[in-house]
This record gives sequence, C-alpha cells and structure tokens, in this order.
Amino acid sequence: MSSTSHIGHHRSMSLTPHDLLRTARQYVDAGLSVIPVGVSGSYAKHPHYDALKKTDHCYWDEGRGKWVASWMAFRERLPTQGELRAWFVEHQVQGLALVTGQISGLVALDFDKGAGVDTMRQLGIEPHVRSASGGYHAYVRYPGWHVPTTNSKTKTTLPPGVDVRGDGGLVVLPPTVTDAGRYERLSAKKLLHRLALPEVADLSGQRYRVRELLGLACAPESLEEAPRAAVRAPVFSEQRDGGDQEHRRVDYTRLVERAQDLILSRGRNEAGFWLACQLRDNDFSQDEALEIGPYWLSLLPATNTKGAKEAYVLAHFEASVRSAYRRVPAGRDSKPWVKGYGR
Repeated sequence: MSSTSHIGHHRSMSLTPHDLLRTARQYVDAGLSVIPVGVSGSYAKHPHYDALKKTDHCYWDEGRGKWVASWMAFRERLPTQGELRAWFVEHQVQGLALVTGQISGLVALDFDKGAGVDTMRQLGIEPHVRSASGGYHAYVRYPGWHVPTTNSKTKTTLPPGVDVRGDGGLVVLPPTVTDAGRYERLSAKKLLHRLALPEVADLSGQRYRVRELLGLACAPESLEEAPRAAVRAPVFSEQRDGGDQEHRRVDYTRLVERAQDLILSRGRNEAGFWLACQLRDNDFSQDEALEIGPYWLSLLPATNTKGAKEAYVLAHFEASVRSAYRRVPAGRDSKPWVKGYGR
C-alpha cells in the first residue's frame, strides 16, 4: 500500500457500535489486522481482554487457575467478519488498535508529547495521526524483515521520546476516543519510506544512527536463512537453589512438549509465551528459562500457522520470558501444569 488513506478519519466524538464496525471492516479490507482495546482508566489502550475471551481468544493458565485473554492470533491472521461484529456490536467495544509488523505491512513510529514531538520535527517527519495525549504516529512501510517493538523508556539508545511499534506491537487507531481525548487522522497520505529517514542525526546534542536504532536500516544478520542445528537440552537440578527438598520441579521437557502441541493452533509466539509462563510458575528462574531458549528454538518449524516462512528467533522467546517474569503477581503461589489439563 502506497498511502495511508485506509487509516480512517475521525468524524465525531460520539461513535455508535456500527460506526466502529464499519471502520474496522475498512481496515481489515485494506489488509490490516486490528483488535479491540479499552478506552478508559487503567485499561485504556490495552487489549480488551473481556471481548477477546468472549470470542474464545484465551488459554488456561494452570498456575493462576484462570483463563487468560490473548491477541497473539492476530499477529498471524486478520480478524474475521464474525469476530469484528462480536467485538464492536455485540460487546460494544469502543476502541480499536492496529497490530503492527508483518501481518499489516506497517511499522508505527510513536512520538510522545514533548521530547518525541521535538525529535519528529528535527527529523522532518510528517505524521499521519495525532494521538489522544498530544503525540503523533507516523507509519512506515514494513521493510520485509523482523522489526522489534521497542520504547525509549526501556531502550535508552533510542532517540528521545520515540517508540517503535514493529512486530508484536499495537498502536491505537482513529476514530477511537479515550478518556484522554480522540485519535485523529491528519492530512498526510503517503507512507513514510525507511530511506527517507536519515542514517545519522544529531538530536538534543547527541548523535544517533537513526535507521539502525529504529530497526529500519537493513535485515539483521540473525535472520539469515540457516538450517536449525540440534541443541542439547540443558540439565537443571530437581530443586531450585535454596528450595525445599520436598518440592520437586516438573521436568521442563514436558512443558516444552506441551508448548510444541500448541504451535499449530496458536503459533510460535503464543506457544513460546505459554512456555515462559509455565517455566515461571514451575519455579524455574528467569535465567534458567532463558537458558532453555536455544533448545526450544531448535525444535520449532520455520513457518507460521499459515505455512509461510516467517522469522522466529531467540530474541522473540527472550522477550516472551522477560514479559512473563514481569507479570507474575507478588506473593502468588506457583502451581505446576499437570499433563492433560489446560486447553
């Protein structure tokens, strides 16, 4: 797609369910993957977990003893017309977001109000959307290789106030209205080409290799085609260091086998995240989970659920591990997965 004309205009602060359904259909018809998001309180801009669960996008987390919503399927396929109607008409979700990366063919550069907007102007970028908070979004054509989703608060090497929504990312779309305000389509129509970004720029007194830091310079060497090498499964003690002798950990290879069974229906990313959560809940440390990564990677197919070749590298699993270990609630008892349970 050579333009952003499919990124809808905001017409009114009052949106009916059918308004959002019509807009969501336009996005999907243009080849974009979208999901429902919340618009108020702590749920604003986050996936609408209730609507996702009600359309069967969830998995059983034995450790937490409940169903957990997931939007990972929409990183590999577009939502169906039935799913769109269920989200925006039956469940009356009021916000929608773009799933960025390969599935939609777009990378979003998210410029925060303040430092991010200053960076955007210094780079001479014309944005496509004004966000509810006063920041801006600019859309770049997906370059054909994995682009990480990163933000400047955790990756300090990024230019000030710039977040990259690449593979596995989300960005709220017009005509969503949140507590903070509305997302508004601006007049820019052409997608930003990665080569229009400077290779190097001086920003706030510091020199940045802009394209490289945004993941838009060239394909990472790690994505070069190579046969999967056999990797020996790491060996750990039955108890974690300092653990109770009576508390024996489950054999993690059982968890790996279960995760492999999930790949066909849920894809490698979601299966990898499930595995990371189960390692966490079975008393494996984060370092041990990361050590299992190369072994897990060696067992995976080179294709996604659609049979298309798509990169899944160690960095993807490591990101799942970090995410899983950040999410564990303090003081919650771990509960090992038992073979035969879960969905």
